[in-house]
Amino acid sequence: MIIAQFRSALAATTDSKRAIAQRAGVRPELLSRLERQSSCDLATFEKIARAMNLEIVVRPIVPATGDAKSASPSKAQGLGLALPYDWSNPNISDRALILKALEFAHLPDLTRLALHFGIDALESALATLPAAQAQSAARVLPNIRTALS
Repeated sequence: MIIAQFRSALAATTDSKRAIAQRAGVRPELLSRLERQSSCDLATFEKIARAMNLEIVVRPIVPATGDAKSASPSKAQGLGLALPYDWSNPNISDRALILKALEFAHLPDLTRLALHFGIDALESALATLPAAQAQSAARVLPNIRTALS
């Protein structure tokens, strides 16, 4: 599951594997191997995640049985998003969910959010983010707007 999220983040980034590897202090070949083999020691994986501005999160798995509330999908799951933007806050507001997704700038997730909430909602939220956090999403949203037109 974590490797699939890593692959999605790697595919969505505008940074080259070489640049990410350099920031992480690893060889670029390691990123390619990690994509193919899905294995890496945790310390190295953490370095790569940090170089990509990602965090590794360990959370309990919701049991298959139990009360209906714990078994219901999160808002991100319900919208079909790839990344669990709301894992720490099951009652996340729509605006907060959009802001979290904009920070990650994962194209498929931003496209789903634009289809659900409208591109204007994403652009409005983007305007409130600090420039450093908004950079990647600012490059992606015009393409989504064009595609939805």
